[in-house]
Amino acid sequence: MDPVNSASMENADGKAADELLFLMNLSKKDGIQRIQSEHRLRLVRLWGVGRGERILEIGCGQGDTTAALAYCTGPEGFVWGIDPAGEDYGAPETLGMARDRLLSGPLAGRLRMDFGFDLVRDFDCLRGEAFDRVVLSHSLWYMDSYETLSEILKTCRRIGKKLSIAEWDPIAAEPEQAAHACAAFLQAVCGCFAPLEEANVRTIFMPDEIAAAVRLAGWHVERDGLLSSRQLQDGIWEKENARTLCPRMIEKAQGMPAKLRRMLQAGLCELEKMPAESPLDVYWLSACQ
Repeated sequence: MDPVNSASMENADGKAADELLFLMNLSKKDGIQRIQSEHRLRLVRLWGVGRGERILEIGCGQGDTTAALAYCTGPEGFVWGIDPAGEDYGAPETLGMARDRLLSGPLAGRLRMDFGFDLVRDFDCLRGEAFDRVVLSHSLWYMDSYETLSEILKTCRRIGKKLSIAEWDPIAAEPEQAAHACAAFLQAVCGCFAPLEEANVRTIFMPDEIAAAVRLAGWHVERDGLLSSRQLQDGIWEKENARTLCPRMIEKAQGMPAKLRRMLQAGLCELEKMPAESPLDVYWLSACQ
């Protein structure tokens, strides 16, 4: 599966990104957010999101994809973002702060964001609702298990006509991506013994595993592929997360074999030597009932 090069995609930056940043109540000079927003716009185009769609986004976080979806569905569309984390989660901008920023701008009438909302547990709150599409964008690695993903995918079929997913491909295709991959695996393994609420990586899924879970839940995969967005800063951020969180998890871990503890500590030492030059490629998928 060859990745789509983000640089070759038309209208991936420029006017669309400028308009989206304005709608998000952010400055055009915010270089980090601009790169993140451009990536979300590319995903939305690959998924084939159309004007006027009514969308449920699961694991919306601070709303980067939520805003891109609302921008692309237009004033006649609607995006409802939910996330199991509380509104105080996240730094330096919490989820609640991000929601308040988005809802105080031009997108206010096109979206809704609810936190502390677990799709399976709180499904009664969605009874009677119907969506053209359910989206999970960079939210799978936050899940605590494969079983959680499987249950969510099955539940999505009860309320959505289409399913769109994006998540990192954990296998480094190029040497420059090795630091991101190493940092993710270190966090996931450490989290098996001593999970931390602030950890971003809890369960790693391979692309084939995601596609198989989607099919097993009763969906038909229409299209999938890889997207390369080498300017994203996530590899740098995950390396820093591994450096700060993994030693805490290793120290806190109960029942971790001494041999594994030593190997994880050695892995952290090797991670220090790796430059986080490029993020991993992103696996994307679109499915229907």
